Amino acid sequence: MLLNNRILLVEDSDSDRFLFLRYLHQLGYECDCFENGKELIDKISTYPSSLVLLDIELPVMNGIETALHVRKHHNNIDRRFILIGLTSHNDPDVLEEIAASGFDNCLHKPLRKKDLEVKLKQYITSTMSHISDKNDLEANHQNNNRLYSLEMFEADDPEFLESIVGMFISSTPGAIDSMNKAFLVKDWEQLRMHAHKLKPHFNYFMISEGALALQEVEEDARHVKEIEKIPALLQTIDQIGKRVVEQMKADYPIHR
Repeated sequence: MLLNNRILLVEDSDSDRFLFLRYLHQLGYECDCFENGKELIDKISTYPSSLVLLDIELPVMNGIETALHVRKHHNNIDRRFILIGLTSHNDPDVLEEIAASGFDNCLHKPLRKKDLEVKLKQYITSTMSHISDKNDLEANHQNNNRLYSLEMFEADDPEFLESIVGMFISSTPGAIDSMNKAFLVKDWEQLRMHAHKLKPHFNYFMISEGALALQEVEEDARHVKEIEKIPALLQTIDQIGKRVVEQMKADYPIHR
């Protein structure tokens, strides 16, 4: 068990970093963030024994490579790093690779605050937790035609909701445009990366059809297979993304 109340978060997705930071602060933890494994490795020697939330798919140095490096070079009798993998995959081969790479445990995204709280308490002995009671976040946003949901967000702070909605509104059109451009030049790795980074935005707002389409694009681009399906998937993502942005702007006029 660790006494250190500071979490090291390695996550390249802006939306995931934003939410993890929010959840961790609500649970009473401090947090330092890194966008890839190399950034963590460059600084890790300055930290005492700590818990690391480590995304599996990262640019520059991915989670598997980072975990293997930490286990080989930074674990000793005086210092230990608890590694918890973060992944949206349920593929048994991926989970087996995570387990074999020195991770202590794993969390699946999209993540609820309660799941994070339970997992951290397995490894950290004491925190000054100040969890807010969960309110019904959808009370003012009931609409049978709404394509998005706020159910995943366990917060009672209107400013927080406006911030996360604003992030979706500002980042989604550009991310979709980047995917289309990557497809046109047949840059499959860029296409995979953009789909991977946009997928959490759709998952957290429970935009299931769009998230599934992004998952297909990510997998097809990763394996360079069934490329002929991708234009239709990108069109679906674009149409859903535009409709959700329109609905969010109507619900949150501050972002019009």
